[in-house]
Amino acid sequence: MGSSRVSWCVASLNRSFSRFARNSSSVTCVGEADSGFIWKLYGFGYIEELELLQEAGFDPLEVIRAATLHGAESLAEPRGQPIEYGVVRPGMLADLVVVDQNPLQNFKVLYGTGAIRLNDRTGQPERVGGVKYTIKDGIIYDARKLLADVAAMVARAKAGPAPTAGAPEDPEEAH
Repeated sequence: MGSSRVSWCVASLNRSFSRFARNSSSVTCVGEADSGFIWKLYGFGYIEELELLQEAGFDPLEVIRAATLHGAESLAEPRGQPIEYGVVRPGMLADLVVVDQNPLQNFKVLYGTGAIRLNDRTGQPERVGGVKYTIKDGIIYDARKLLADVAAMVARAKAGPAPTAGAPEDPEEAH
């Protein structure tokens, strides 16, 4: 069975289960992805999961609740503790991403670099959305600057000498 056929089967099963769960009062759906598993990158797989929940018939706001509030509840409930995060409210922990597009209209704008769409006026493809700022532990990070910093680090690493197999990366460690 080819990998595209397997992907179709998994997506089809996911949609079928999601439809069942959406229509069941005893099932709470939470956002989750098999990030770290083969072909699933952290962050990217999670946004795909949000899209699959919407494709299965969940309203976009239900999808956001599954990814935030319901996820927090599913982690806190077994421990018998109140949620500490999952909603934006005084006294709660909250890490946020700030985007300039409405993710309820298109979850792809939550990707770090946004999404490609066709401009109705010009007929040309354009990149929209993308994370503008990340707020982590009360500190605001400029996402574009972080991307530029990472690109510069990669460029410096590529321009430097290639490490020798078995040799320590830090010359000071050799002594």
